[in-house]
Amino acid sequence: MHEWFTSFPAGYAVLATETGRPYIIATGSPPELLDPAPQLLTGPNVTTDPDLLEDQGVKVDGIAADGVARVVIRMPASMANEPFQITVLDDNMNPSGSTDDNGGVTAVGVDRSNLQNSVMVNAVSTPTKGPMVFAVYHAPVDFARPGGSDDGSRLRLLTVRLESLDPSGRTELRMIEIRRPPVALIHGIWSEPATWDHFQPLLSDPRFDLCRIGYAATAGGSFAQNAQNTLLRFRKCVDDFKQTFKAAAVQVDVVAHSMGGNITRTLPRVSNFLNNGNYNQGMVHKLITVDTPHGGSPFANALLASNAACQAGFQLLNKPVGGGAIQDLSTGSGALALLATQIPAHVIIGEANVSQKNMAYSNAQLALMGGLMGAGLDTLCPSVFPCPTGCPPSPFDTLLGSPFHDLIVPVWSQAGASGPTSPPSPPSSSFSNIIHTVDRWLFTEGPDCLSRKIINGTIVGVSTGIPDRVIHLLNQRVIDPNWFRTF
Repeated sequence: MHEWFTSFPAGYAVLATETGRPYIIATGSPPELLDPAPQLLTGPNVTTDPDLLEDQGVKVDGIAADGVARVVIRMPASMANEPFQITVLDDNMNPSGSTDDNGGVTAVGVDRSNLQNSVMVNAVSTPTKGPMVFAVYHAPVDFARPGGSDDGSRLRLLTVRLESLDPSGRTELRMIEIRRPPVALIHGIWSEPATWDHFQPLLSDPRFDLCRIGYAATAGGSFAQNAQNTLLRFRKCVDDFKQTFKAAAVQVDVVAHSMGGNITRTLPRVSNFLNNGNYNQGMVHKLITVDTPHGGSPFANALLASNAACQAGFQLLNKPVGGGAIQDLSTGSGALALLATQIPAHVIIGEANVSQKNMAYSNAQLALMGGLMGAGLDTLCPSVFPCPTGCPPSPFDTLLGSPFHDLIVPVWSQAGASGPTSPPSPPSSSFSNIIHTVDRWLFTEGPDCLSRKIINGTIVGVSTGIPDRVIHLLNQRVIDPNWFRTF
């Protein structure tokens, strides 16, 4: 990743990073950066035990800007009790004025609530390596800072200065790479990771490290069942990121389609979601949902109430009604009532047009699966399509209780409300002429919220603006209430 390319005054050199920007770093006994999880943790804080601090921890070069991760700074000192002033320097090598934007430092054993731009610590004696100085650098709350200067970057650079306050002491500098948190893409019910194949330009954007979270084998299962598996996959996503970039990291930014958003909001109910390794903060930095039924969908209620022939028809379409997902997605379900409210989120809303509604109902009237079932879904499923052929308004409007929906989920539910008359919670972005999902049998007229449409029976990509909005949201600070708020 790095390459030495020139010299500097004695004891220092210039380091070239992948940004192309040179940084000064000590060449003698430079400060080390260490991921403290798990070897250097006592409970959710970094240990104060010199026996562990002197040689434990995984060496890293940087940290994910998730507002939770931290690294231990370790350096030899001249003597025990030697005082050091440890200061975060910004891009211009000036003392930082914002712990939100540039992170901050504390002594070991101190939590983030005491974060400072500069802190004084004393060196301590260690069992085998003599006097050493230790401190903790805590990650910024997010990667992109106000003003947009970071929006086009994959990483940014900060420096920590360790200045001995002893008259005969020295000053050392250590660069820290600040990286974007990994981005986890999680699909919805009856789906698979390949559902994101056309979500451009995000998929090919080199600024973001993406991992697709799959649960296709249990995609018809309950929120709780899928949350267990999803948490394991989030952990692997973070572990892969740490290994690839030699960076400390704890949390992911989540982009979730449909039930993927419900599953993400179920994670805090999973045992060990909060643990010492994530400093009791969980694994979700920010959540962006795309057409998620936060308040459920009457479509699910109708499917639960449908007859055996109807459910067999949906089974033929690879959309099983049993398994727990449909029950959890029903309006008023117990699973919806237990969804976490503390995750900072932004919701993206899709709304179908009249042509898309009419095409979906026309498809429902066709003999299902080329006549295999001998009737269309409208005949097999009177609870799902509760209106005779040609009746106004659209049967989907009748089913979903509103003309504003994406053919599957009412707008009020996508907006994060618990019911049709309840106020929405997180900030939102709305897109017209967008359906929930395309498929080859029922919802054939796109585009859908995953930027797909169908041409001659083949799913292809199409520009919708939704992936661009997601990129824009990933460049907004999670603490900005104009873009992210809890439910």
